[in-house]
Amino acid sequence: MRLTTLAGNSANFGPTELLALCLTTKSATHSGFNASKHSEVEHMKGLPWIVVGVGVGFALLYVMLNEPRPEAETGWDSVENAASKAWRWGSKARLSGAGTNTAGRFKEGLGRVLGDDDLADEGVTDQLVGTVKTGAGKLAHAVGETIHDLNR
Repeated sequence: MRLTTLAGNSANFGPTELLALCLTTKSATHSGFNASKHSEVEHMKGLPWIVVGVGVGFALLYVMLNEPRPEAETGWDSVENAASKAWRWGSKARLSGAGTNTAGRFKEGLGRVLGDDDLADEGVTDQLVGTVKTGAGKLAHAVGETIHDLNR
């Protein structure tokens, strides 16, 4: 790239030379600016989001694995297995619905902030899909409990 200074001098610069020029210009204009320290801070900005994501993942896993299931007291094992499968499918559907609903809220909010109506509409659609999945999961839980209760 060819640059011309205010004095009328011109020179050719490659990408690495331009980066070095920008860093030295920035450090000269901002007293106490440390480029290496600044880049460390930029790289560390994503760390809290990663920690939050891992924490939310573990919380959802804990909820899914420790959800109470109907206990087999009497009756046929095949019917209890059907009730258990319905209950597990309901748990997965409810968890998936909650995640889709949350993602939809995020998309809608981001679309409204950025002024992107298509993204906001996609977020509203995702919220609707999440609500339907959650409702289907609740229905599957009710079916699983009903099958269990009828098998006593």
